[in-house]
Amino acid sequence: MKFFNKLIVLLATATAITGRVVKRQVQLDVNETNLSVTPECQNDLNMSSEYKDCYTPTVTKENYKELCSVLTSQKCQQFYANPMSYLPNCGTSQQIVELLSDAVMKTTVSSVLLICQNDENGNLCPMAESLLDYGKIKDKSIKKTCQSKSCVNQALEMYSSLNNNMDDIQNLSITSGAANADSQNNISIITNYLTSAECKAQADGQKSGATSLKMGSSLFLTFGLLLLSLSF
Repeated sequence: MKFFNKLIVLLATATAITGRVVKRQVQLDVNETNLSVTPECQNDLNMSSEYKDCYTPTVTKENYKELCSVLTSQKCQQFYANPMSYLPNCGTSQQIVELLSDAVMKTTVSSVLLICQNDENGNLCPMAESLLDYGKIKDKSIKKTCQSKSCVNQALEMYSSLNNNMDDIQNLSITSGAANADSQNNISIITNYLTSAECKAQADGQKSGATSLKMGSSLFLTFGLLLLSLSF
């Protein structure tokens, strides 16, 4: 999974309409071929180890442990808190300012933490594993998440950040598209399920029968925080 891939989209829904899948998503409209920056800004991007180490890695199941030690380090957390301070010559580039805006960074950080969060046995959280395997969060991984309190807590933090920042992200000049009511509804369904008595019972070691998590046969949620890789 490319953290900072061509899409910064944080949410996509696919709805089956008369047998046809129609995707709705918020997507990034800039890439390495059309990004407009000054030579001085480009030099900052090339020279900043924080930018390169914390904002452009490709995370896979094979390297996630190594990269997560970097992504969750104090170095990267300081970068995420104030990225523009590392790129002093990029302050006049609207595209860079928006790419590193507060809304984007908060959602980025919550997603990084989800990818890097282990369960109580030291294994990848189910949602993180689903993202790395399929590029999306499958409903069965949401149900399995309930078996770990630490995974549930991090998932809730990620969905909260996504919900709180989506409006700002889709209003950026570098993005197009918009999340719809179905997207927001699915976030509510998932967060309600993760905080339900049924979910909590699994974390306490109790067996769960039929699940109440129902997102509808014609609607599923894919999470593509595939953080932008501009390949400078």
